[in-house]
Amino acid sequence: MSARSPRRSTTPDKTKALTRAIYNEIAHFNDPDYFTDEQLESAKALLEAEDLYSREKVDDYTHTIGFWWASTGLDYYRGYLGRLRATSRADISRYLTGYVLGKPHVGLALMNDDAAKVSGLTTDDLIGNEKQNANASTGK
Repeated sequence: MSARSPRRSTTPDKTKALTRAIYNEIAHFNDPDYFTDEQLESAKALLEAEDLYSREKVDDYTHTIGFWWASTGLDYYRGYLGRLRATSRADISRYLTGYVLGKPHVGLALMNDDAAKVSGLTTDDLIGNEKQNANASTGK
């Protein structure tokens, strides 16, 4: 984990609420007002700056090159910044619709047995199955 993204945690008694909040947030990713045009441009600038900064340290750059070579190829990486700058709201929406929203996924919570008991987390909680959770709480 990098210094820029510190590890976050919660207490076992708050994990159900946290899990619901995360899935609620994901459900709104494609809302037209979820982010502003200025935030999109800022995110692009931050990603570009991070990419350029990583090239200043040989050990960081070798990891970057290795990642791109293994995942998409170096030709893709050579054009990455240009494609990044050209990314639009429509591109993000297509990606979210095609790969994230309403798609199968994995939910994971790392905790010891005592914390798991206190949390009361179920498989449905971890995968964001609100309908099944609602039915379980009403006895349906």
